[in-house]
Amino acid sequence: MKYKEGYKPILFNTEMVKAILEGRKTETRRPIKNLGNSLHIDKLLCDWALSEEPFIKGSFLFWELQTDVDASRLFKDKLKYQVGDILYVREAWTHTCIGCKLDKGYCSKCGTCPEYFYKADGLENIKWRPSIHMPKEAARIFLKVTDVKVERLQDITEEGIRAEGISWKKVIQFMQERFIYSEREFPKYERKLFKNIWDSIYSKKGYGWDKNPFGFVYKFERSESK
Repeated sequence: MKYKEGYKPILFNTEMVKAILEGRKTETRRPIKNLGNSLHIDKLLCDWALSEEPFIKGSFLFWELQTDVDASRLFKDKLKYQVGDILYVREAWTHTCIGCKLDKGYCSKCGTCPEYFYKADGLENIKWRPSIHMPKEAARIFLKVTDVKVERLQDITEEGIRAEGISWKKVIQFMQERFIYSEREFPKYERKLFKNIWDSIYSKKGYGWDKNPFGFVYKFERSESK
């Protein structure tokens, strides 16, 4: 199958792929790397509502910005996706035939296997290939970027956490493991669970929750475009 030119890849782990497939995940945060401590952007507030003209309609408010660097340009140079972009999701996958174990895409021997299989579908006892190695032609999930903004990580709201695809079942399990049963505590532990998930991905890379990094918040919707 041929795909349109210009599609961009985006990586998601298996849990987040499940959240997308179930309609729970509609945005993703990615830390803005290498801003540099020398810029002293300690109290930079960004309120982006990027639409058809990104960085033209975006508005910025700065306090104590001690640098000659154009901050809007600084962020723009690091922006990976823009409104309107179509992204194809890279996920854990394989094209080994489950029936006869032939490692060659569509299996002509058994004639019943699809070309690709995905870990998020819950199949077991399969040797999965890393998402980073998934070719574009294996993609089954396409996302259209509908909005982009810049936000400090710890400024995420309850709505933002839920849009990130956090499962309420996992939050309840997380609470029960700590013998917490009060409904009023749900938002608190929902936030704690998001923090733990974030740190499991980014802490060793230097962008953990306690660092409160600036990040791009990409909102998206499912697209059928190929």
